[in-house]
Amino acid sequence: MKKVFFVSRLFPFHLVIYPGSGPGFGRAYGWAVEAIDDIGTVDFDIAIIENRLTEADIAVLDRYLANPRGRGAVLFKMSDPEMPQSRNAGVRFILGKADAPGVHYLSVYEPAGPLAEFFAGLRRSRVVTAPFPYEPQREINTPIGDRARRVFLSGARNRRIYPFRESLYRRTGWNPLARRFVDRLGHPGYPDTGRPARHDIVGERYVERAAGSTHFFLDPSRYRVELMKYLECAYAGSVPIGALASTLPRAAAENFVISECRAADLRRAVTMPLDELEALAGRYRNAMRGARDPKTLDAMLDGQIDAAL
Repeated sequence: MKKVFFVSRLFPFHLVIYPGSGPGFGRAYGWAVEAIDDIGTVDFDIAIIENRLTEADIAVLDRYLANPRGRGAVLFKMSDPEMPQSRNAGVRFILGKADAPGVHYLSVYEPAGPLAEFFAGLRRSRVVTAPFPYEPQREINTPIGDRARRVFLSGARNRRIYPFRESLYRRTGWNPLARRFVDRLGHPGYPDTGRPARHDIVGERYVERAAGSTHFFLDPSRYRVELMKYLECAYAGSVPIGALASTLPRAAAENFVISECRAADLRRAVTMPLDELEALAGRYRNAMRGARDPKTLDAMLDGQIDAAL
């Protein structure tokens, strides 16, 4: 099954703050990556379309999808439980193609929230899932014993979407004991939307920063989805602490410090014996490396496509 990942030629993917969006997603899976404006000349069985679109991309895709005869299936990549509420023109276009001939959807998360409701209303379009694949080359091997005994905390602050994360941010603001055990990194912003970046600790620098602490705080959001951070924790070789995502592999969950992250919980976590920390971090990394192996995920996707389409 020949899958090709199509991306915008004009969108500034170099400004996107994480590798789960843009050409890197397709390359991590081992798919060929092509520009959307070449979609009419590229041979494929399955076309997977990145959802960050310019006006020019929308025009190209609208013309292409108007003639479904003799072409392979087209899957639009969906990457946010709240995408149906977006006002972005590209997202509105993608949603508007629901049930069009040969149009289907690929979700990087187990469908939840408004996106699950949107999928439930589909009549002809089908849905498959393809989680973020593991990239071993991103691993950092800083020994646990060389790190600060702290919990790395990062990400957007939004009480409605990330209530657990926000509670820890606030706790570190008023509780000096909690603050002592947490390394906070503010959100870098969204420079790909034209807004100025708040800092440049993204991508590989982000994983390097995380690897300076023994633990990595994880919050799956109110929708309990397996965010990229669950992989980045493994890349950093850190001990995962916080709350489980609904799809987290069992072997990874068994090496996860499930915690409410109160001050006493943080102190107890960071003062665990060194050998226990090393074992948890190592087993978590191995579990994620195995369960999110790109070839395994791609084969599973083939099975889903065969069954659904």
